[in-house]
Amino acid sequence: MNLTASLVITLFVFVLQAVERLNIKPGHWKDLVTDEPFVRKDIITIQDPSNLDKFNMANFYHLRQNLKLVDEGQELSYLILLHLCLWIYLFIYYAIARYYYLMDKHPLYGTVQ
Repeated sequence: MNLTASLVITLFVFVLQAVERLNIKPGHWKDLVTDEPFVRKDIITIQDPSNLDKFNMANFYHLRQNLKLVDEGQELSYLILLHLCLWIYLFIYYAIARYYYLMDKHPLYGTVQ
């Protein structure tokens, strides 16, 4: 399992093993891309697959506080708008297909025989 880390000063993301091998062990305390100097406290862990607490959904703030991205009324209006857009798209598609059928022409292949 690889830990993913980032340097706070440059925000480049590295595998923590690479930072340990290329920076920490040889004592080369410079960013691998920009050569900016950094200290150990500048390294932050972004992804740790062995940390099982992050997978516990009971600890998620938005679930504990029962926060929603949108309220139900706003969600319903989005669905109605999406449904309306779908019908408009289908109507336009049908109108174009009907036009080419009546004109006896195909937009890519020319005259239909």
